Amino acid sequence: MQYSDTIREHFEHPRHCGVLQDATVVAECVNGACLDRLRLYLRVEAGVVSAASFQGEGCVPALAAGSILAEHATGRSVGDLRRLSVAEFEAVMGGLPRAKRHAAQLAVETLHRALDQLNSLPHNAA
Repeated sequence: MQYSDTIREHFEHPRHCGVLQDATVVAECVNGACLDRLRLYLRVEAGVVSAASFQGEGCVPALAAGSILAEHATGRSVGDLRRLSVAEFEAVMGGLPRAKRHAAQLAVETLHRALDQLNSLPHNAA
């Protein structure tokens, strides 16, 4: 299967991989069809993601998506990230074959689940 240079690079050399010890929120999603799993850690300060990391299991684009997402989220506002669509993230990844588009969906779903957790925190925590 042909993947973008971005996907290959992040799969071969993942960034922001592992547990972020002082994360503000942690979210995990699993794709029920293929069992890809992504856990996302975000540290949020003053409405901006100051650090992000991921752990994942699954196919090449799913693992690359975790790395790309953590890199993409770092330094961005929570508001901007809440508006990130699957199609936009797929473009950030450099595109995906039709059969692997679930990787972008999993990443965005995990991001939105993490951001939703911020709503339950005291206002000064995020």
